[in-house]
Amino acid sequence: MQRKGKRFARVGVVCGPYLYNEFLKENKAFVEEHRKVDQLEATVAQQQKDFETTITQLKKEMESVVARSKEQDAKIQKVRDEIEMNKPAPQMVNSSVEAIS
Repeated sequence: MQRKGKRFARVGVVCGPYLYNEFLKENKAFVEEHRKVDQLEATVAQQQKDFETTITQLKKEMESVVARSKEQDAKIQKVRDEIEMNKPAPQMVNSSVEAIS
């Protein structure tokens, strides 16, 4: 019985450092993946913030464009009204006038 215990103890001595090295490799890979995930999350958060800022700016610019468009529409209507008021009244032509020969 003691022999079996010693043999397994020797396997443990040989496997122990190997398993430890494998653990360290996997742990290093795990930590690296977490670092990448954290970096990607930070990038996504920054992009979302930039996107929201851009949307806010675009909304303000659109409001400005709409306001200018309404002003232009009002000016155009004012000019149309002035043209309509300054048009000479239509004149009636008498069809019974005989041509002078």
